[in-house]
Amino acid sequence: MGCGASAASSPPSSPPSAYPPPSSRADLARLCERSIELNDGRLLVRGVLHRAGVVNCNGRVYPISCLRREAERYARERVAARAAFGYLDHPDYDCDCDGFSTVCRRRASHLVLETEWQRDALVGTCLVLDDTEAGTRVRRAYLSGEVMGASSRGTATLMEREDGTVVVGNDFTLIAFDYVLEPSTPGAFLMPLGHRYGGLGHIKRCGGVGEKGSGLGGNDG
Repeated sequence: MGCGASAASSPPSSPPSAYPPPSSRADLARLCERSIELNDGRLLVRGVLHRAGVVNCNGRVYPISCLRREAERYARERVAARAAFGYLDHPDYDCDCDGFSTVCRRRASHLVLETEWQRDALVGTCLVLDDTEAGTRVRRAYLSGEVMGASSRGTATLMEREDGTVVVGNDFTLIAFDYVLEPSTPGAFLMPLGHRYGGLGHIKRCGGVGEKGSGLGGNDG
């Protein structure tokens, strides 16, 4: 995530513990198969999308004020409108800055259905699309036992502190949450739901969603 100055939030609280990866690829594959069976052939996943006030693996920290603001806007403008699509991996900002700042349904791999805060963590539930090439690839990856992570896509200015930590500026604009293999946000892995999703009926009524038939740009997890 490309990103000027702002103060970080207070020290983070302990992370949610409800989404540890299974102990083996076989366990994850079985969990995926069970989730698909419970949800009428659809693959739904849940886990940490982002964390506030935590230094991630890229040495960046998102102040809680700007991350909460953008998460609320994203939920209001994108999630509520069933338009919170994301990609399998981030598009390249340097090669296609226009494509970086937009989200095309045809290229999407998943749809964020809901988000909520759990302490410092933004947790989300997503539907893996089965009518796009990227969504099919993600589904195959889960069925083969691969652990998939989430990473934010957005723009902002950045400020480096004396200790080397980079603070994401208050001009941060959240574009999407994309799938990545190695998320920079601690614990940002999306795991198949082990139960039937309560909003499944609403998904079926959403016009076939998931049915077969500025500053510096950057990425972060």
